[in-house]
Amino acid sequence: MASRRNDRYDIYDDYEDEREAARRRLERRRAASGAQPSSSHRQAPAASERSRARSRDDERIDPLSHSLVGAPASVLSDGVHIPRPVIFGAGILLLVAIFAGISAIERACTVQEEPPAAMQVDTGDGENASEMPAAPADFSLLPADTPADVVSALEAKADDARIASIVNNAPEYVESFGAVSAANLIKLAAEDDEALDFVAGVLDNYPAASAASIDESVKKGVVPMFYQWDTRWGYVDYCAGPIGATGCCPTSLSMVYAGLTGKTDKSPADFAAIATQNGYAEDGQGTYASFLTDMAGSFGLQCEKFTTTTQNFLTYLESGYVVICNVGPGDFTDSGHFFVATGLAEDGSVKVNDPYSSVRSAKTWDSERIANQSIGMYAFRA
Repeated sequence: MASRRNDRYDIYDDYEDEREAARRRLERRRAASGAQPSSSHRQAPAASERSRARSRDDERIDPLSHSLVGAPASVLSDGVHIPRPVIFGAGILLLVAIFAGISAIERACTVQEEPPAAMQVDTGDGENASEMPAAPADFSLLPADTPADVVSALEAKADDARIASIVNNAPEYVESFGAVSAANLIKLAAEDDEALDFVAGVLDNYPAASAASIDESVKKGVVPMFYQWDTRWGYVDYCAGPIGATGCCPTSLSMVYAGLTGKTDKSPADFAAIATQNGYAEDGQGTYASFLTDMAGSFGLQCEKFTTTTQNFLTYLESGYVVICNVGPGDFTDSGHFFVATGLAEDGSVKVNDPYSSVRSAKTWDSERIANQSIGMYAFRA
């Protein structure tokens, strides 16, 4: 753009030069005609002299003012006298009009070089950045066995560029993570808007070399909500997959640890590393529940495994314990899963922090329903 602005100023300079040249030519024509001004008109030159003047001027017609400057100064046709101020004024007006027209053309060209509004996206800092719109979602690329309710949920959010990216890259999810894990990631995107950034970015960011630390403050006695698919640590490898898909146990323990001690020095990625280093994690299988009972003491926690009955469950929660539930297929998972029961609501239902679902974490649950789906329960206190 800088070069265009310089070119424009060069054009203006050229026009100023042409104006000065036109003025000099006009003065020479006046001198050649020998005409002198009267009180209001100038005397027209003889026809032969006018003809000679026109002949001399034919070879160098002013490209800006053309016939206005090319004609004798005082007349435009035989016998018609034009006052000199009128000629000067008309020439100036013509030049101004030409300059204005060129400026308008340049502005029009500048506007045309801006991207259409449909191609501008907000960068979040108050400015727009040019970007081609995302390709529309092609739902034929989803695995053939994708459940109808999952497809419907994705279709309802098809305008979201992240959804379009996930759908259009479905074959790559299968190739990278296998059919089962890919199906779970696609289902997560369909069910939980909070997880969309993670799912949309996993192909590009997994495996991450390191994880970010917990940067929010916590209050001792209040279990914070951490999600395993938080992009701060969700892309770190664990059990041959991203923590966002495989790290429910270390994320649950990270929540319990932070809530009971008030410390934030161990993120889900830290606990995942500890589980791996001590042999409590297996690729393709996940975390062994014995990690909770065997390692709790090293984190300043007490852990008691108890028989999974509704009454025992309620007793521990009423006594102020925080309980990690290991559940099988049901409301929370199709295979196996860990989440935290943080306490009881006023109506006696159970409050949960499910590291895999903001949707399930947003509501309370019947204690018997949880107990009936559990294969192990682990009560913690500091």
